[in-house]
Amino acid sequence: MSHPVSSPASSVVDTVVLRYFLFVGRADLLVQLLGRPILVPNAVYSTDDDDETTEALLSEIVRSIRWQRSSARDLRRPRDKRDLAVHLANQLETIHNLVARGDVVIEQLSDEELALFVRLTSVEHIGEFGLVAPLGTGEAACIAIAHVRSMTLVTDDNDGLRAFQSINPGAPYERIRKLLIRAANEGHIAQAEANAIYSEMLQLGFYGDEPPFPS
Repeated sequence: MSHPVSSPASSVVDTVVLRYFLFVGRADLLVQLLGRPILVPNAVYSTDDDDETTEALLSEIVRSIRWQRSSARDLRRPRDKRDLAVHLANQLETIHNLVARGDVVIEQLSDEELALFVRLTSVEHIGEFGLVAPLGTGEAACIAIAHVRSMTLVTDDNDGLRAFQSINPGAPYERIRKLLIRAANEGHIAQAEANAIYSEMLQLGFYGDEPPFPS
């Protein structure tokens, strides 16, 4: 029987939040806000994916890196789009350094977490969590860890938050906009920089609404 690894991390971070902080080169700020280290399940990022050829078995961050690399080689795409894809792949690959430094720790699910993960990703059980469709693997893994280990869930997935709150009413969570507001309020960055970071994320595909602070 597997058990959760004893980790000093207090927050578990999903793919969307990690991806966009990596995209804009501010993973350092994410770690600063959440406390070092932050935890990700191996469904979000795995160091064992280098030789994996089946896309469905890849962790979500590695899948994103490979997608960007493929886009960069696609000569049907405009040059500026290919150049952007190279840049974004390079930004995502800085995750390797974060893991090597101990800023990010990667863990597998325990048996108890795996049982919840299966329910969150199963059509037969999604009604228990107020969902109409199963969650993705990364999101489900993060929720399972946050629930079992009483950790803060860091996500911007509305369905994921709905499921998490259904089994952990009032449990702590963080979203990107909320994190940027806190970053400015705590003096890590200026309000204008918080807005600029958020704006850049939106330009790169993040789905959000109003900026952290009025312009």
